Amino acid sequence: MIQKNNIIVFLGDSQFEYCNWNELLVRSDMLNYGIAGDTTSGLIGRVEVVCQHNPSKIFIEIGTNDLSMGFSIKTIMANYGQLIKTIKSRVTTEIYINSVLPVQDLPGENYQNIAILELNRNIKMFCKNESLNYIDLTDIFMDDNTGNLKVEYTTDGLHLSVNGYLEWKKVLLPFIKEI
Repeated sequence: MIQKNNIIVFLGDSQFEYCNWNELLVRSDMLNYGIAGDTTSGLIGRVEVVCQHNPSKIFIEIGTNDLSMGFSIKTIMANYGQLIKTIKSRVTTEIYINSVLPVQDLPGENYQNIAILELNRNIKMFCKNESLNYIDLTDIFMDDNTGNLKVEYTTDGLHLSVNGYLEWKKVLLPFIKEI
């Protein structure tokens, strides 16, 4: 068996892309494969490149753009299944799936929080069934009064601010330090 590299991969959409994880977590072993606008099918299309690094851990966060494009939760979950199946067939690694972050419910957008919460319920059950690590960000990032992404954690109602990334860092540190 090929030895795992001490590399951590972040695979997802703009929520990952817009952060310098090496700087935030004071490390030099992280590869950021976040792409703004990406979807679950996009991750499937580029998972081979990620697996070539033979990472020790892969962190995934994806789904907002799928909802925005009108994909059903059933389709999104089928893509999650294919993504994880592909990863497991290529590398032996710890997989951590982050819940989809809440948003400010913006008029005219398909990614309303009610759909995000339903998607997260499905992702959580999927992780349980597949014995994957699920990182639930909802309680930290969702405003209890409105159900929206907390104002202090966002720049535009969708993407995280510096304060948002600092909160996410606190959640991820226990999982990152295990290397």
